Amino acid sequence: MGSPLMDGAMQGFNMMERHQARLDNRDRLSRLDDRNETRYQDALDRNGNRYQDTVEYRNDTQQKTADYRKQTSDATIKHRTWQQNASDKKNQWVKDQSLMGAGWQYFRENGSVAPEHEEMFKRNAGQDPRTFQRPEMRQAIKGLGEKLEQSISSGQLAQVNNPETIKLFDTVFKDQFSSSIGNFDYVVGAKITDVSFAGFVPTGAKSGAVSFALKVNYDNGKSQIKPMTQGRSTENDDPVLQRSPQEIIHMIQTKMMMADMIERPDYWDKMGESVGNNFKKRQQTDPKIKIKAAYRKELSLLERDKAKAIVKIESSNDFIDVDERKAAIDRVISAFDKRKLGIDQSFGVTSAKVDDGSGQDDLSTLSNEQILSKLNGVASIN
Repeated sequence: MGSPLMDGAMQGFNMMERHQARLDNRDRLSRLDDRNETRYQDALDRNGNRYQDTVEYRNDTQQKTADYRKQTSDATIKHRTWQQNASDKKNQWVKDQSLMGAGWQYFRENGSVAPEHEEMFKRNAGQDPRTFQRPEMRQAIKGLGEKLEQSISSGQLAQVNNPETIKLFDTVFKDQFSSSIGNFDYVVGAKITDVSFAGFVPTGAKSGAVSFALKVNYDNGKSQIKPMTQGRSTENDDPVLQRSPQEIIHMIQTKMMMADMIERPDYWDKMGESVGNNFKKRQQTDPKIKIKAAYRKELSLLERDKAKAIVKIESSNDFIDVDERKAAIDRVISAFDKRKLGIDQSFGVTSAKVDDGSGQDDLSTLSNEQILSKLNGVASIN
């Protein structure tokens, strides 16, 4: 056995060693805990950053999608706006054309515009008879017609773009070029103060169609050359207006005729009287014309009465059931079909029957010549 002194020393050494080992192990565990905590926090940060990146990406994508949809929607609205304006103007022009003949006739007979035609001519200043009373306008129209005739006869079509012709064209058709004055051009960021014709621009089309270059002046003192568009708007997607040479010639010839009607009223009165007399003479001597006119008149009155009867049923509150209302309309149609057969028989149209799918003719759909060919004892018109 060892001495008690040595045994005590060994025990003390072992105790110190175990104590140091415990300290070292505690330190090691502490460092391990710190490292694990650091890794955990790093993992949280990475996941947090990844989540944040995902959220930001999703939000960014959603915003870009929303912006795109808004731009698309705005573009669609703008397109529909100019398109609707162009459609409205076209429809209004068709209605106005049906009134112009009567408007001019009233003016030539009374020397003034009828009150019911005032708004129509205000919308169409270029067709207002008072416009052609100005000698300078008639002179410009004549000059433009001469320039056009010279260019066509000489084959030098490029001459239509010389300064003098451009000025004449601007004077004659100023009302059409100036329709956008007062509008705000959002592309330029200024209001339009004046528009004038600047020349013809070939489009390269096989038809020889050209577009109209316009000089647009703004209230900020600037000016730009822009093409005339179909909707007369400042939108970028408003298509450029194109006209063929034949259409331009027709436009000018119409102006020349209007100017001549104001300048030579006696000539046009005699011409109108001659045409009217010839037509009346034909009506008096040609029985086919009288029969055709009478037959057409009877059919027209019949269709008018039938339409009124149907509208009355459709707007009535007496018929709650849809089938009931339809049955009533069918009865009206049947009754008027019988009346139509009676008219056909009174005019000797024995082959006319209501179209029931048998393939036989309905006279309301035939031409005047075809109607006359079905009248008893009347030869067909060649």
